[in-house]
Amino acid sequence: MHCVDGLQNMLDVCTVYGNEFHIVFNAKKCMFMVIGKRLMRTQASDITVCISDVAIPYVDKIKYLRVSLSATLDVDVSFMQRRFYSSYNSILCKYK
Repeated sequence: MHCVDGLQNMLDVCTVYGNEFHIVFNAKKCMFMVIGKRLMRTQASDITVCISDVAIPYVDKIKYLRVSLSATLDVDVSFMQRRFYSSYNSILCKYK
């Protein structure tokens, strides 16, 4: 688990930096996801990484800027499609 050790080392550096410069990291707003098929989900959910001695939860899917991204790199843009069609229909309705 070399990558996990590297991630934990990076989070430890962030914690030391935060303590030195009085920055508080909110672990409740953090999460981590393993991307790809190399690591099975059951193994990934057993991984524990911490920031400021608080565990960061593992997730299978994240939503960023209203786009869903899964661990297998599936992207869900259906929200944007619905919004586009809604706007299109609204404009079309006004000019009929």
